[in-house]
Amino acid sequence: MELIVVVVIVGVLAAVALPSYKIQMLKMKNQEAIRVLTAVWEAEKDYYRENGVYGNPNSLDVVIPQMKNFTNLQLSTSTVTACSGLSVAFRIHVDSIDSSYRLFILEDGRFLCRRLSAYPCTDNFCLQRGFQRLSE
Repeated sequence: MELIVVVVIVGVLAAVALPSYKIQMLKMKNQEAIRVLTAVWEAEKDYYRENGVYGNPNSLDVVIPQMKNFTNLQLSTSTVTACSGLSVAFRIHVDSIDSSYRLFILEDGRFLCRRLSAYPCTDNFCLQRGFQRLSE
């Protein structure tokens, strides 16, 4: 009987801890992309200050490491619409390795997470990955 009680207690503790552990792992994986996006964005700003135009990845003074959890690093000036309907300008983005979401670094240095499948457009998807809602 005591063994059953111990097993039940351990099971309850595991059930409570597992979702929190998964969220922390997602946040750690996102740190890889955030470091790369920030480094490229800083190099972009430096290049723009010196030359008056944005550069391409080969012209930037930055080493872009191979990412394990993200792919498709792209530099482009465009806009993206957040789930709140706010349209914002961005310069650089990467896709998650499973192609479920895309991370953008906006022109003001904030990050935006956007689910790649357009529907449903919910902030909860990105909130679970450690990103805040984008507000004006």
